[in-house]
Amino acid sequence: MKSDYVNDYYTNNICWSGGNILAVATEDKAVNLWNANLGSVCELKQESDITTSVSWNKDGSILAIGFNSGQIHLWDIERTIKIGQISGHRDRVPVISWNPVQKHLISSGSDNFGNIMTHDIRSGEVISSVAGNCAKICGLEWSPNGQQLASSGSDNEIQIWKVNVEQPEFRLQKHNSTVKALSWSHNYQSPKLASGGGVGDGKICIWETETGKLIRKIKHLNSRVFGLVWSKVYSNLLIGSAMSKNNAAENNAIRVFDITKEEGEELLVSDEITDNRILNIVESPRGGFVAGAYDNTLSFWKVTKDGLTQQSSIKHNSC
Repeated sequence: MKSDYVNDYYTNNICWSGGNILAVATEDKAVNLWNANLGSVCELKQESDITTSVSWNKDGSILAIGFNSGQIHLWDIERTIKIGQISGHRDRVPVISWNPVQKHLISSGSDNFGNIMTHDIRSGEVISSVAGNCAKICGLEWSPNGQQLASSGSDNEIQIWKVNVEQPEFRLQKHNSTVKALSWSHNYQSPKLASGGGVGDGKICIWETETGKLIRKIKHLNSRVFGLVWSKVYSNLLIGSAMSKNNAAENNAIRVFDITKEEGEELLVSDEITDNRILNIVESPRGGFVAGAYDNTLSFWKVTKDGLTQQSSIKHNSC
């Protein structure tokens, strides 16, 4: 039996673990686990609630699954058992992010109430609960050094937080539409943040988050940016999934940008996918490949210094 992957702009339906397993939420309230080492796909059956987000901890041993009810379940994937549950949100949880350094900390954002909660999974205690973006939170990413948390939402704003601080350190306000796509560079000492806007915005912004300064804009994209990945292998490359309108027709694409190029020349390649939108993209643990999910298909692209060179797809069946 086939099942389409979740296709909701305000959810985050795919995550690639450090153990090389892709977790993808499906419309039938399950989560598919694709083992990239073995090439096998199996299904993690959930309860009767709708899955709205998936996120692995850094080493890939625990999968966090967010639900429409506001609950978050924690799964030990090696033993395939649920080992914990996080409560506190009053609405669905569209995004979850683990702190990569303080590995016991997990943050989550809510849909309509705009609050961000950080839990200690060892004790189950709430470390912080803050009123974040004024509307739906759909982007949430810890920096590689675990020092800053970036949140974004449908109020067009990005906020930069520190652990245990109740007010954002910076409010970044250069987008003109919902900001869903967030990605940090992999410079541990001084990471940069890339953000992409939705309908009516048409740009990617790059931020120096130690100062809150905008340092680069990639403009005139004529598209909404659904997802962003800052390449682990090529630090000058950003990979984004986007939807643009061309003569009133909507075209979906995976695009690669070189941020060292002059303004207007950043786009290296665009792989058009005319029939389906890929709302989230993720990178393989060691870099070099990105994946996106749509319908009942996982698609993969190989990334090189010149852009995208290969594409492959696999369809799944429940197992």
